Amino acid sequence: MILSAAELDTETVLTTDTHLPFSVNINLKVRKGSKEPKVTYPIVQGMAFVTAGYRDAMPMIQTGGRGFSDISKPVMKGTIAKYRIKDYENRDWLVYVIPAPTVAYDASRFLKIDTNTLLGPPAFRGIVQAARNPIGARGEAIYDRAAGTFAAEVVLTAVVDEARAAYSFTYKKVGTSSLLIFALPHHIQSLEQDLNSQVTDIKLRTSTKGSAKALWTDKLTCIETNLPFTMSFGPWSPNVSANTRIHYPPDVLSFIAAVAERDMRRAITDHISPDSHYFAGKALARLATIIWVTKDVLGNDTLAFAGLAKLEQEMKNYVENQQWNPIYYDDSWKGVVSFAGFRVPSADHGNTYYNDHHFHFSYFVYTAAVIGYLNPEWLEQSDNKAWTNMLVKDYAESDYNGRDYPFQRSFDW
Repeated sequence: MILSAAELDTETVLTTDTHLPFSVNINLKVRKGSKEPKVTYPIVQGMAFVTAGYRDAMPMIQTGGRGFSDISKPVMKGTIAKYRIKDYENRDWLVYVIPAPTVAYDASRFLKIDTNTLLGPPAFRGIVQAARNPIGARGEAIYDRAAGTFAAEVVLTAVVDEARAAYSFTYKKVGTSSLLIFALPHHIQSLEQDLNSQVTDIKLRTSTKGSAKALWTDKLTCIETNLPFTMSFGPWSPNVSANTRIHYPPDVLSFIAAVAERDMRRAITDHISPDSHYFAGKALARLATIIWVTKDVLGNDTLAFAGLAKLEQEMKNYVENQQWNPIYYDDSWKGVVSFAGFRVPSADHGNTYYNDHHFHFSYFVYTAAVIGYLNPEWLEQSDNKAWTNMLVKDYAESDYNGRDYPFQRSFDW
C-alpha cells in the first residue's frame, strides 16, 4: 500500500526533520526549492496507522502485484470518510480520509482509475490513514475508534531497583481519539498489569520481531522482575547467588592452570596492534580474561598481577590517546571516531563511520571493568574512568537528552 500524490514526479525531493530516538518526519516536495512539502509522513515506532499529511495535493493510493480487487463506497464517521479496500492477495485494508477543518471534502471523489491506483480530489488538505485489517468487523470497529489520531513521538523512561525494573514508552499524539499502538511480543509478555485489559485482538506480523499486538494506551509500561544484577565476569546462573564461588574438580583446575599460564605468558609478550581499535580491543580483552581466570579461578596472584601490569600499561596508551590512530570527537554525528578513516574510509573496520562501535569500544570497556575489579585504585587514577565512560556514551548514551552523544546509538529499543 503506497500513500502518494499525483504531483510527485522524478524531480521529487525527500527530506527528513525532527529526528528523535523513536520517530522522524519524512517529507516529499515536488522539486528542490519548494516552500513546503506536498506530503509529510510522521513515522513512529509502534504506530497503528501509516499517516500521510497532504498540503494542496491530490492524494494517490497505489499497490503492486495484481492491484486492488475492490473498494467500497465511503462510509462517513462525522467528517471522516472510511473506505474498505481489498487487494488481489485477499488482504483487507482500511483507509480513512480526514480533511482539514476548512476543506469541503467530497468523499465520492476518491476513485479507482486503474487496477493499481486510487485517486482523490485535487488540492486536498488533511490527512490520509491506512491500516491492515486482519480480523474483519472486529478490527474495523477498533480502527474506527482510533481514526483521526496518530502518534508524533515517543519518550523512553525507566526506573531500576536491583532485580526489578519498570520502563515506559510515553507517546505524544495528535488528535482527540484514543491512541492505538502496536507492542512487540516481549512487551506483551512483561506488560504492566493494568494494561492487559487494553490489548485488542488485532495482531500483525513484523518483519523480524514476531507478531505485534495492538492496544489502547498513551503510555506503554513494562515490568521486568528478574534482572541479572548478580552477573559478574565468570560463569553465571540465575539460581546461584553473587557470593557463591563455582568449584571445579582438581583435574579441571590443573588443566585450566596449565593452559592459562601458557596463554598468559604469550599474551604478555604478544604485540598489541597499534593501528586498529578493533584488533587492539580484542587482544586487550583476551588478556583481561586470562588475568581474571588466573586470579579468581586459579588463585595465582603472582602471575595475575604480572599480566595486570602489562594490561594497565597498554591501556594507558589509549587513555592518553597515544596510539597510532588517535580518536577524535566528531561534532557532526556526535561521537568518538578513529583517525584511520579520515584517510581510508574502510580503515579499522569502518570505525570512523560508526560501524560496530558497540564491539570495537566494548572490548576496551570490558578490559577497564576487569582492571577496576582487580585494582579499584586504577579507576580513580588519571582519566581512566572518564575515558571508559566516554566510550560507553558513544554507543550507549543513557541520557535521553544527552548533549554530546545520541541516545542509544547502537541499540534498537
